[in-house]
Amino acid sequence: MPVAVHVFSDYACPWCYLGLARLDRAIAEQDVEVVLLPFPLSPDTPADGRAVRAYFAARGMDIDAMRGRLAPLLEAEGLPWSSPDAELYSYNTARAQELAIWAARHAPDKLHTLHRVLFRFVQVENRNVWSLDVLRAAATEVGLDADAAIAAISAGTHTAEVQAWWAKARELRVTGVPTFIAGGRGVSGAQPAETLAQLVASARAEVQAST
Repeated sequence: MPVAVHVFSDYACPWCYLGLARLDRAIAEQDVEVVLLPFPLSPDTPADGRAVRAYFAARGMDIDAMRGRLAPLLEAEGLPWSSPDAELYSYNTARAQELAIWAARHAPDKLHTLHRVLFRFVQVENRNVWSLDVLRAAATEVGLDADAAIAAISAGTHTAEVQAWWAKARELRVTGVPTFIAGGRGVSGAQPAETLAQLVASARAEVQAST
């Protein structure tokens, strides 16, 4: 029986981008099921996005210092990132989360790849994943039925489910992402691969003890 690791995450979160890569390394060649769950990092982001530098500056936060801390960590995992000189925008990710829910229902074998494509669209290419055209491009790249996926998003088929996961995160007192949960235990933040491996090992021991 595979160990399940549930991860509350948002494509807009660069630490989630890092944390998922570290989890991949921690569980390499193991029988582990990773389930990414939607989290509302910034659900009030407008459809046309907002300038990241101005948004952080208005809140007294130094985006350059944050990027300076994170960039070498991403590089150590072999992850590309958006250029520090680019005029970056943050975009609403709710529809991207709906696309992932749709894929989980209709093409679960492609979900792993879809998550990585959506992270690349946001964290590397800075594309507006609220745009149906951009989501269509993601679906097409992964080999999904893009017409069916975009029709479901346009109809709001999975909006309530995404919002239910947001509510579940609040119920579980998840206040930051990524948050990794396995075997009834959880850790928050882009933890080192060794910490995540220990979490998985503890969950596996519980599974084996119960069988």
